[in-house]
Amino acid sequence: RNIGTGSVWDGSLFIGKTLFVYEEQGIGDTLQFIRYLPLLQKLGGSVIFEATPALIRLIESFSGYDRLWAGIRNRNTGTIDRFDLHIPLMSLPRIFNTTLGNMPVDIPYLKADPHLTRVWENRIAKKKGFKIGIVWAGNPKHTRDAARSIRLSTFLNLKGMKGIRWFNLQKEKYEKWTNTDPDEFFEKDLGKEISDFADTAAIMENLDLVISVDTAVAHLAGALGKE
Repeated sequence: RNIGTGSVWDGSLFIGKTLFVYEEQGIGDTLQFIRYLPLLQKLGGSVIFEATPALIRLIESFSGYDRLWAGIRNRNTGTIDRFDLHIPLMSLPRIFNTTLGNMPVDIPYLKADPHLTRVWENRIAKKKGFKIGIVWAGNPKHTRDAARSIRLSTFLNLKGMKGIRWFNLQKEKYEKWTNTDPDEFFEKDLGKEISDFADTAAIMENLDLVISVDTAVAHLAGALGKE
């Protein structure tokens, strides 16, 4: 990460100063640890948070920062704005001496947009049935992809279960893992209509259950308090 100004924050009070917090790992990590941002605002100064564009609509109403930037890879922040201190998001658990006893657990800490939720309700919630959304694969470039992604065909023996409505939340259809036609299993392929995580969150609000491999979708479900 190319930091153009300021020094690394050590966890001390920063009254009257500006702290820049930025992503450094995957989207799922951001969704897990954004819960720490409200703790920063109790320490005095202003907080700038930078997130990937795919998260902006989802977190723009989150009350944990004073300014939100859409991250651009390899951007030199010194040419955009000035800040006094900086720290990567994933360092906050260390800064706050996290234990199982003091971890922020105010769930849900993210919320779906009510308007988007109603839009998706009109698309998927008209018929009766227990609604389940599925994600079966993560980014194939992940070093542990084989340990977390599964083949879509794994779910085919569940298709005949009565009273269940199956929906696809998988945005990218990775060829390695999509070894059967999604249209043969799912009532509707919602992945084709998802533009970002704000849409995914709104869809989840209209489902009864989410089944996901280790991807950002699983962590979003946790942040929303969705089963």
